[in-house]
Amino acid sequence: EIKGGGGYIERVYFEITESNIEQWNKPHIKESKKAFLHLVVNETDDKEKLEQFINFCEDTIFEVRI
Repeated sequence: EIKGGGGYIERVYFEITESNIEQWNKPHIKESKKAFLHLVVNETDDKEKLEQFINFCEDTIFEVRI
């Protein structure tokens, strides 16, 4: 972890395995990322962004298990 001047955690680093990278690059996961980014950038107001992010994370976890 990296802490900023105020003592707050700013970044956390963790190892990413090759199998995780392979899963992240599968076509259906890439399409989910693309759809999520389009929705958040173009169609979602600030109040809904966190909810959309959580939905994306949950959906991605499910898709990776397929």
